[in-house]
Amino acid sequence: MFSDLPCADNNFSTEELRMIRNESLKAFLIPKRKKVTVLLCAPGYNIQSITSAILAGNPYAEIIDMNNIKELTTKVDLVYDFGWLWPLQEYMSDDCTIVSSCPNIEDCEHEKCDGYFIKSSYTCGLHRITRYQKDIERKCPVLTIITRAYKRPKQLHCNIFSVKGQAIQRYQHIVIPDDDGVGLYEANKSFMQVLDDIEGNYVMILDDDDILISDNVVGEVMHIDTFKKSPDMIVWKVWRLTEIVPTPENWEYNKYRNSHRVCNCYAVKKSFFKRTIESFGTPVAGDQHWQQKMFSIPHSIFWYNGVMSANLRIGNCKPEGK
Repeated sequence: MFSDLPCADNNFSTEELRMIRNESLKAFLIPKRKKVTVLLCAPGYNIQSITSAILAGNPYAEIIDMNNIKELTTKVDLVYDFGWLWPLQEYMSDDCTIVSSCPNIEDCEHEKCDGYFIKSSYTCGLHRITRYQKDIERKCPVLTIITRAYKRPKQLHCNIFSVKGQAIQRYQHIVIPDDDGVGLYEANKSFMQVLDDIEGNYVMILDDDDILISDNVVGEVMHIDTFKKSPDMIVWKVWRLTEIVPTPENWEYNKYRNSHRVCNCYAVKKSFFKRTIESFGTPVAGDQHWQQKMFSIPHSIFWYNGVMSANLRIGNCKPEGK
């Protein structure tokens, strides 16, 4: 998980500090960017909590505190503006992002600054403005989520809602519909139909009777991919009806054991997913065959000690009740 996210203080809530951290990570992941220079203007604020949040997202960030310099002489890639820095346009890189505490961002003059537009706003009180027009979050997905759906519209709605609620929107959601009831064997083989559509660095199976219960699944995958040597598999915990799996005796056990994990325990590197997913296409227990295949070949694995997903029910190829 992200390291050293500070606790909420008198200036920032936990949600705001998480946003500061996530923006730091996203700035680092912009293509072709070798380093990130961060400008911090926060007179009267707890600098330690802000810098800790920035470094939790990107431990290699170069932070410039406006309180400690007389003149800004370098281009910056990310600005945290809690003290009204404007105008500083000439010091901002072409794809600079600004996180501001402007209380009236919808009407303020920031929107009128040449080259700027409001990307999104946050109910937590901080707001994000960016110069770049390309939607980096949608064009460069980190995680592809694949959902098999069979006549369970209410559960599918919950599934999609949980995905759309991600704090970082760098995901691709592929839904494989089954309106005819093709059966378990065909459903297990259906992953092969979408292999060429996968755009994310990692792939997660999240069937329509499963949901994400963390809004930072994409963020955690980004962080692990960037700073934990891009493992073939990321394994986290799932609330499975009445228990959390993997169970304690199976946690950090690097060999396959029958039935001790479920599909949504994994985010799998795209190349590794394509190499192994064909084994899922069996008449029964496709998920177990797939897991057995992954653990039977050389692999690297990162164990994320947190509950990220939940099973709403065990579908068993049956439509939902009324």
